[in-house]
Amino acid sequence: MTTAIDENFCVINSLPEIVLVQIFSHLTIDERCVLVQVCKLWYQIVQESYRLSYTCIIRLFSHLSSSLSNETLAIQRRVGRVLSHSLTVIHDLPQNRNISETNENEENVNTNYLVYYGFIYKYMKQFQYDIRHLHIHIEQQDQTTRYVLCKLLNLFSHNKRQIRTFSLSFIGFNPMFMKCSDITNSLRAFFHHQSQSLLVCDLSGVMFSLDDDSCITLSKYNQNLLSLNLQDQSLVCCITAYGLMQIIENLKYLNDLWVDMIAVTDDVLQLLLKQDDLKHLGLRIRREEKYSDEINPQLWRQLREKHSKLRLTLNFDITTPLNRIAAYMKPEIQLPVQTLILNTPVRVYNELIIAANNYHETLENVYIQTTAQWVLTPSEVINEAILYLAERCPNLKTLYYDCALDPLIIEHIYSLHPHLKEQGASKLLLIDSPTHNIQIQEMADLFG
Repeated sequence: MTTAIDENFCVINSLPEIVLVQIFSHLTIDERCVLVQVCKLWYQIVQESYRLSYTCIIRLFSHLSSSLSNETLAIQRRVGRVLSHSLTVIHDLPQNRNISETNENEENVNTNYLVYYGFIYKYMKQFQYDIRHLHIHIEQQDQTTRYVLCKLLNLFSHNKRQIRTFSLSFIGFNPMFMKCSDITNSLRAFFHHQSQSLLVCDLSGVMFSLDDDSCITLSKYNQNLLSLNLQDQSLVCCITAYGLMQIIENLKYLNDLWVDMIAVTDDVLQLLLKQDDLKHLGLRIRREEKYSDEINPQLWRQLREKHSKLRLTLNFDITTPLNRIAAYMKPEIQLPVQTLILNTPVRVYNELIIAANNYHETLENVYIQTTAQWVLTPSEVINEAILYLAERCPNLKTLYYDCALDPLIIEHIYSLHPHLKEQGASKLLLIDSPTHNIQIQEMADLFG
């Protein structure tokens, strides 16, 4: 990027404006601020082009690198002082914070981190109407990062935002008794504005329980949503069947829904039958599901017939009672399952046979994670089940299994599906690689 040559002699300026807009759309927020200083043409594109949009990925870490001060000074020299006043006035912080939501070391917001995050806030404020895709990753255990997150969410709490895709993911750990009420309130304020732009919302990365109030608010004011993921990382699902029904009624265009099975009832399926074009339904089954009522099998058949292009993701959590997995797979209905995820403490056999016999026309992705800690040699039964699955499923694209398999079986699977040799397409091992570490004496709780 050259700044000393006049724009008439800049080779890149000979490109059509639409091409420059596409190039600029891949730049980060701070790089966008530097563009306006290069030449008049770039300034006009950044400030005035209605086509300009970009993806914003923000990572809020509780501990920044030691070289932060040098990087901050470099940015200040390059683009001037852009620190937002709202992030520097410490006495503006809420004084009545709940002690249960903070650790002793997190009593005060770290002002040094605010200096760095102030740049992010300023850039986002300047280009807030150009942001189309907003993805935030946060170490939520830190008071400072939670405060910055709330400020960023409040920045977009207006009707003029143009965000099409939004996701929030926690990458830290939750301190004991932390309710994340500050984040929940900011999310509600973020959702509580009439917006026609938001099309995709992914809340699967949050570690607090999503409730009916927040999710209904989201659906009420963002009725153009096409994809919604409500499978949070909490231990218990707090979204009720009534709340889920309200969400579905508000979202007439929804075609991709991810929820916990405990919230799905006969009434919910009847509402899904009224959707115009339901393409994907993601269901996560956990221990709590054993206390729910059985869904009428006829409704599953009607759902499959009404939405011929519907595909399902069945995600069996490690807490799912093993003797109930086969029942939830609905072998008598032949659900159009596209992705099967089995998190189980033991090696599965019958479940793989059921999947091969009933999902062979639609099954594309299989992920099997098991402890495999008491069997250190390949199992002939498992080898047969995996091979049978590969033979029966011609559309198989992804196959992950963390238990040892016979080398000849692996070679045979690769001969049936050569694309599984590609990086990331499969995980077929000669030795066990357990993903969980659970003591055998603790397994009884998983079969409850």
